[in-house]
Amino acid sequence: MECKKCGKIYKTNQTLKKHSKKCDTKEELKSAKLQIDFDINTYITFINDEIAKCFKNSKYNDDILEDILLDDLIRKEQEQIKFAKKLKQIQMNIGKIWQITIGNWKYFTDLGEGDISGLDVKSDKLNIIMEIKNRYNTDNASSRKTNYLKLASYKKANPEYICIYAVINDKKKLGKDEEITIENEKIRYLSGDKLLSFIFNDNKNIILSNLKIQLQNLQL
Repeated sequence: MECKKCGKIYKTNQTLKKHSKKCDTKEELKSAKLQIDFDINTYITFINDEIAKCFKNSKYNDDILEDILLDDLIRKEQEQIKFAKKLKQIQMNIGKIWQITIGNWKYFTDLGEGDISGLDVKSDKLNIIMEIKNRYNTDNASSRKTNYLKLASYKKANPEYICIYAVINDKKKLGKDEEITIENEKIRYLSGDKLLSFIFNDNKNIILSNLKIQLQNLQL
């Protein structure tokens, strides 16, 4: 049995659970330490390590399944099919990468999975909480409504907070900065360059360049 945090293997579920608690604490301390005397170079090193772990622990294989109708095509296009599978693996992890990247930026916390709020990233210092999506169409109508309601619920209980539906890639690169009323509560739709500038300020291009390099290093 493998720890999803560090990749170590354990023989029983019981020993894995014991290890996981220590591993979680270690990760929390490491993340908390990052926020003390925040330094962008230390941050980038941390993010790059987390991205590497993310893909190390991500299930991937380049097996090509047989298909009675497509076998001839598959034989001719094996490399392209393997490329497509690898690209799909990367795309499946992009949302997680953005949550890690934003959630460990100065004053922010990555809420991980299972937080009581159901949301992704929070800053108690800046009074901000976010639901993060990689693309504007990641959510279907039902899921988006659910996420809006989570933000509105948090806003109602914590009126001092800015509650943001954060979209990295919107229809236009510039993105939007709009106020939406959900259940009589004001939440903010923030996307694209406007979102990244809001979070990273003058460091936006440094952050983007580093992420692009890390993904290129995955050697598609």
